[in-house]
Amino acid sequence: MRRRFYRLIRDLHLYLGLFSSPFVLVFAISVFFLVHAWLPKIAPETSNTRVVSALPLPGDLLTLSGRPHHRCA
Repeated sequence: MRRRFYRLIRDLHLYLGLFSSPFVLVFAISVFFLVHAWLPKIAPETSNTRVVSALPLPGDLLTLSGRPHHRCA
């Protein structure tokens, strides 16, 4: 009985893994393409970079700890 149960669980693990592996592979490849925004021979060769100047920053920038808390009335 114990040997048969072990074999059943082992076979289920094998076949469920083989069934789900193509989906995991497609998901991993699609995430790579979506996150890195890279398509072969479609993406432009150069990327546009923006430089911001004259950006007003508060004087106590180093002592700030996050967004200010506003109390609702």
